[in-house]
Amino acid sequence: MDNFRTPIKIPPFEKKITYASKLFFIGSCFSENIYKKVSELRFNAQCNPYGVLFNPISIKKALQEIIAKKQYTKKIKEVTRWPFLFW
Repeated sequence: MDNFRTPIKIPPFEKKITYASKLFFIGSCFSENIYKKVSELRFNAQCNPYGVLFNPISIKKALQEIIAKKQYTKKIKEVTRWPFLFW
């Protein structure tokens, strides 16, 4: 049973997270939970500006829009008597 696992030696990562680090979390609820933990510790962090995203394509599109600094405006369209918001 000693050979049940394959031992892997992972070297320590050279860069360390410090309070001067800027952290950005994007993706699923896991990223939100990690964000909450580091925020409680007063790290400089941002999380999911587009809400929870679960698939890589949505994350890629969100990152592209963030890098491009895309701006959004609210458009209000009235359907019958009820206003609906369209982004």
